[in-house]
Amino acid sequence: HAREGGARSAQPHRALPRGVAAADRRRSIAVRHVKARHRARRGGSFDDIRDKGSLRDALLHEQRHLCCYCMRRIDEKTMKIEHFVARTKDPTFMYEWHNLLGVCTDGVTHTCDTARGDRDLHVHPAKPPPRPEDAFILEKTGGMRPVGQGAEADCITLNLNADVLVAERRSVVDDLRRKLRRADDIGTLRRLLKTASTPTGNGLPQYSRVAIEYLQRKLRARER
Repeated sequence: HAREGGARSAQPHRALPRGVAAADRRRSIAVRHVKARHRARRGGSFDDIRDKGSLRDALLHEQRHLCCYCMRRIDEKTMKIEHFVARTKDPTFMYEWHNLLGVCTDGVTHTCDTARGDRDLHVHPAKPPPRPEDAFILEKTGGMRPVGQGAEADCITLNLNADVLVAERRSVVDDLRRKLRRADDIGTLRRLLKTASTPTGNGLPQYSRVAIEYLQRKLRARER
């Protein structure tokens, strides 16, 4: 997850867009809107507020349409709003922006928030230290190797090494290998890296961090 101006690729991605001031306004408006709806209902729970569209839009924009945990693509129909500190544990963080994350709604593979429930997490996708890319090492096999007890616990809690996630991450590397068999010069590596790391109007490619890290390793090896 990355925030511009020093922020990083989150676990996998919480990235501020280039217009940081605009993003700040978008977040502020979204949070104020939902808080107002909450007050109008004289309390109640977060789930009681049905109109969370502005909040979802702000999260999608900031996270480049990627689930903050597994890096799968999400949109307004395939995401839900996650609380890093579970509401059942501490409701005072219910509307704090740093506690709100956009996650996938996958109930089939039982990963991410669906697997987590309200168990505690240790590595925040957007609030280092530790930096998520240091805590979760992406391997060429598609596996995610946690570094440290907190990351190891999170990897299990979120089921980040579910067979389907490992296979999909590995397929990104396999696709890059096929492309590099045709041309593996530094120019090609840089072009592929730019494609993987440059958001379009619809966000970043699925599992972009897998491609970015693989290509960066290749480039470092070539440029030595």
